[in-house]
Amino acid sequence: MRLSPTILVLIALLLSACGHQPSQIQSNARWALMPLADYTNNEEAAEWVSHLIRQALPARGVRQFSEMPATETQGSNAQLHQADRHQQALQWVNQGSFDYRFQGSIDQWETDSQGRAQVDLELELIQQSDQSSLWQTRVAAQGRAGESPEEVARRAVRDALRALPLDD
Repeated sequence: MRLSPTILVLIALLLSACGHQPSQIQSNARWALMPLADYTNNEEAAEWVSHLIRQALPARGVRQFSEMPATETQGSNAQLHQADRHQQALQWVNQGSFDYRFQGSIDQWETDSQGRAQVDLELELIQQSDQSSLWQTRVAAQGRAGESPEEVARRAVRDALRALPLDD
């Protein structure tokens, strides 16, 4: 049986695709931590989740990460202030020599009528050289009655970052 050249090319492409493993994310690279977008009614949610990320990354082996220095932002309401801060952070990251940009949002941070905390987070790692998304996850976590949103967020961040494919 003789195979046509087109079939041989297709087989070669399929075989090469099967053997390709995406490269793992380098834990020793330079990471920039962006301010998290906060779409909740809790002004402290973004700072709390940022704190959790700052604790979790070194535990995973990431040692070189920086946050944008504190700056004054403008905006008469929280959304304008957040947009201004995000724009300043993008400028800071683009001026730096970072390999990765870690960003995300907090979409829900509340306790329901039965006393169960609910936290929704979205986290993403961007490769600075080509602006491609290397990893992203969305976590919707619910706690037990009486458990605080902070406790639920701690578990959600820990579990999310465990799935980050680092080179260890």
